[in-house]
Amino acid sequence: MEIMHPADYYAYMIDELSKRHCREEWVFAFEVPQVCSYDMRYIDAFACCVYPSKGFRRIAYELKTARGDWLKELRNPEKRAPFVALSNQFYFVLAEGIGSKDDMPPDTAGCGLLEIMATGRTRIRTRKRAPKRDVGEIPTAFAMAMMRTVRERPIPQRSRIYSSRPAW
Repeated sequence: MEIMHPADYYAYMIDELSKRHCREEWVFAFEVPQVCSYDMRYIDAFACCVYPSKGFRRIAYELKTARGDWLKELRNPEKRAPFVALSNQFYFVLAEGIGSKDDMPPDTAGCGLLEIMATGRTRIRTRKRAPKRDVGEIPTAFAMAMMRTVRERPIPQRSRIYSSRPAW
């Protein structure tokens, strides 16, 4: 397996997640702030289904490309709390081999775990399914932050997503 630079793996992970959410049914954005401010917390990726028949489902994704960052995230539930509250499902998304569901403490019971594989037919593996929760209406401040993010940071085309840095 070729090892990617963490920034390239992050872009690859965003690309793979975006494929799960077809444009006809979903709005998918990455690096979405909690509100329209550059000083606030953000979630790595957020998807909203646009159909009422599917409950306007919302899924939040927190991506990790390094084990140390993954373990630090698990020790900081306050960081993810606003996005857990905004989403029907919350997933941690790990680069291949950096962690497992056995790492997850009890306070992550409401979170799922996906692993993005660098090679193979199945690129996204569900290690722990996130339970579906009923959540209230999406707050206007977050909806505006997501729309602004979609406008300012469209998902890059696959051919442009990877940098020219050498693998290490």
